[in-house]
Amino acid sequence: MPFKIVLTEFWRDLHNTTSTFIFSLLLGFIVFFVSGVSNYLNKIFESPKWNADLVVLPKGITPELAIANLLKGLPDGLIPIALFNTLLQQSQGSSIKVLGFIPFKNNNSEVEIALTDTDLKDFTNLKDNSLWSDLAISNLNLKRSEFRPREYYETPEWHDQVIMGILVKGSIKELNSFKNLIDRKTVAQAFFVGNENSLLYAKLTQLKTGLYTTTGFVLLTSLLGLLLALKNMSIKRNSLDLVLKELKYKPNILKQIKLIQILAFIILPILIGILISTFSFEVMQRIIFNI
Repeated sequence: MPFKIVLTEFWRDLHNTTSTFIFSLLLGFIVFFVSGVSNYLNKIFESPKWNADLVVLPKGITPELAIANLLKGLPDGLIPIALFNTLLQQSQGSSIKVLGFIPFKNNNSEVEIALTDTDLKDFTNLKDNSLWSDLAISNLNLKRSEFRPREYYETPEWHDQVIMGILVKGSIKELNSFKNLIDRKTVAQAFFVGNENSLLYAKLTQLKTGLYTTTGFVLLTSLLGLLLALKNMSIKRNSLDLVLKELKYKPNILKQIKLIQILAFIILPILIGILISTFSFEVMQRIIFNI
């Protein structure tokens, strides 16, 4: 009986019940869809935790590939230590700080990172919650003889006077000039890896700001629409309650009708919206982001 009454009321108040269903579905969809998009944006725009502002790497080696090299203890590319010395000289008198590094496996087959300066006076936070945290650090000059296999640590042009990369810290203005110089006139390439200086981070901030602004507007509109529809439904339900009471329906029947309406026109569409958002997000990743 309650289901029959709810169905009858649905057709009698089709506008409000349909509006309630649609606004509830939209709420479920938008909240979970935006949450998924936000997490995905964080993933694709997240800067590696280098604890530096700029990293200089061999051409063809990306920061992501460099991280894999560091973790396995074997470089896939090399740059001359002469480049590091040149950048060190050019950084004198500025806020720019540089630090050379190269990964290797020690005699115990443990990964270590040999640095041009183990004092770390200019990189005091290097091992703070970063990709360096669990890696042993040693002095490049003291460990060079342990590098194996040798073919990964020597080149015909530079012999064993090589490193894998250079960490750089400094102001954004100086870093831009530094990056342009390295990219145009050296055998290496530079990448911004510090969030506060990263172009990707700026793009992420803009995208998320637009996403949250649009979401806030849609949510506000949906909530207002849902509240208005519920108010109108409540007025109609009060009239229904009076009629049912006159017809001597039991109070528990009235409660069952309210419960069915809440489940059918609010809870169910929210769950459907969540399912649609999950499916849509997977489709969006495959089509738009080409994953």
